[in-house]
Amino acid sequence: MSSKNNAKAICLAILCTFLLQPLSCVPSVAGTGSSTPQAASGKPNLGVKLGLSDRGHLKITEVVPGSPADVASLNPNDEIIEVDGIAVKSPAEVENIVAKHNYGDYLKLKFMREYFDFEDAMTVRLSPFIPLTAQQKADLDAAQKEASDLFYTEHKYDEAIRAYGRVIRIRPSIDAYLVQGKAYTKIKDFKSAINDFNEALALGSSDSAYMNRGYAYAESGDYQKALQDFDAALTFDPKNHRMYLCKGIVYLDMKQHKKALESFNRAIEMNPRLGKAYIWRANYYVATGRPKEALADFSKCLELGIGAGRERGELYFYRAKAYDMLGHKDLAAKDRAEAEKIGVPGRFDVF
Repeated sequence: MSSKNNAKAICLAILCTFLLQPLSCVPSVAGTGSSTPQAASGKPNLGVKLGLSDRGHLKITEVVPGSPADVASLNPNDEIIEVDGIAVKSPAEVENIVAKHNYGDYLKLKFMREYFDFEDAMTVRLSPFIPLTAQQKADLDAAQKEASDLFYTEHKYDEAIRAYGRVIRIRPSIDAYLVQGKAYTKIKDFKSAINDFNEALALGSSDSAYMNRGYAYAESGDYQKALQDFDAALTFDPKNHRMYLCKGIVYLDMKQHKKALESFNRAIEMNPRLGKAYIWRANYYVATGRPKEALADFSKCLELGIGAGRERGELYFYRAKAYDMLGHKDLAAKDRAEAEKIGVPGRFDVF
């Protein structure tokens, strides 16, 4: 071997050795305080420390910036109930389950957020990682605050898209792709929104990722993919009444009226105070030539005090159609004026 080739081989060997060294600053998934090698054994690490919560569950006490847990938007004080369908009571149990996986595998988690009394579920992609430096973490926090303010407070969606792009360049995460995708839906760029939701799902899946992508598919007219995503969201949370509402809206667009009614009824059965479900079941009655039944649902909505703000505008907007069918032109005109004054939200604006 020439001295030049020999030098290249030595450099490559040194580089490979470096890449396979344990990352001593990665906390143990068991939360024992010891350090766990990230790559030396070829086994993944979730990147959390665990303790016990007041509710007797395993509680995340620390999330390593840049780790799979961080990318999946798990937070300190989240409580882990199950891993891969197995109830866990100790950090060692979690560590043993994670150790059975390889890089690229998806870990199934059932967890609870702090201050919430219901369980949620997601999958987390186990990928190699190097923890963010203190400066990277500071830059990430600043970028995330700017992006969040632009989207949630200022409603400047074009600027929010650019800001979340900066967040993703520092550290891609499920939440960053989800909110950037939502910003794209706000400006009706559904193709870009779907791309972002695809990126989120590549990092790990949740009901939120599927239902938001389903919404984008529905607004793009791809009803079959929308229904598939709404059904996928229901596998994470079978009690998600919003998904039955969304399925009903899609079925109504497809003129599959029987399935639409079944979906609206299911949503109302699961949440009798879901105003939007009454509004859309009333829409079903209008579409099938039953305006009196539609008015009964609108009245029920108002009677229960359901609907506020722009949702009330939606009620007036669609009730006007029922009044038109019954020949009550003055009442229809009055409702339309109210709807215009309040504003009408998007059809799938339930997330």
